Amino acid sequence: MNLPEKRNTAIAVRRNMPETALASLSPVDRNLWEASTKRSISEYPVEELTGHVGKLAKMIARDAGIREVDAYNAARFLDILRKYYYSLSLSEVKVAFELGMTGQLDEYLPKDKHGNPD
Repeated sequence: MNLPEKRNTAIAVRRNMPETALASLSPVDRNLWEASTKRSISEYPVEELTGHVGKLAKMIARDAGIREVDAYNAARFLDILRKYYYSLSLSEVKVAFELGMTGQLDEYLPKDKHGNPD
């Protein structure tokens, strides 16, 4: 999905990467790259974002074995995403939870002075 970009932002650079540069990525890295080219959380109107985050929260909770997400939990999830993760796409949030649940997130996290995921 190469969307034309006028600004020279990190997302614009990723969106315009040639397919040949992406060919060497592993399936997980390719999934992360694709997620990083989607619309960021800060670009959504609140009403639209609320609906998307509600669906995402239910999907993540179900994957984690949680039976129900109530309105409070969905609202807190939305609030935290808007405050702290506004530059990420909803797809990146989804992939991060998937990687965390499968034990693969650590290799993508910054390391502390001992080389352990921070």
